[in-house]
Amino acid sequence: MPLSNWIWHKILKTNNAKRGLFSFIAFVLFIVLLVVVYTLILQRNFSGEILESGIARNQLRAESVFDLLSQKFSAEDFEKFRSESDMNDPRYVEIQKQLNEIRNFKGIRYLYTATKNEAGELIYVVDGLEKSTSDFRAPGSKIEPEMIPYIKRALSRRLV
Repeated sequence: MPLSNWIWHKILKTNNAKRGLFSFIAFVLFIVLLVVVYTLILQRNFSGEILESGIARNQLRAESVFDLLSQKFSAEDFEKFRSESDMNDPRYVEIQKQLNEIRNFKGIRYLYTATKNEAGELIYVVDGLEKSTSDFRAPGSKIEPEMIPYIKRALSRRLV
């Protein structure tokens, strides 16, 4: 075989090997891209479903708590509790105990009642947390500013 043919043969063989390696790398990268896109699509759909089911579960829990509280208490049960001294009232003690039991039974972090005081400020009435917790609020304590939109919604008799 003449030298020129041998050189062309080596060049073509080398180019074919390079093309083969390039084709293999391109194929692997394409497969990786498909897997990534498919994973992102699944994650997006799955995340939306999880969020929707979480919202639905929380709405059902809120409705069941509302129904239970509506059966146990009336609005009049909460009308006279407006200051820390009201915590000694036997009815307050009983309501607070029952709210705490319901909160624990339903797996809820916060369960409390609220209203407006004479100045129109939103205040706690009966807090269902244990009195020993740092989050517990006495009757008459002002509602935290970040909670005001939710309390206003609840006071307008809409589910929060």
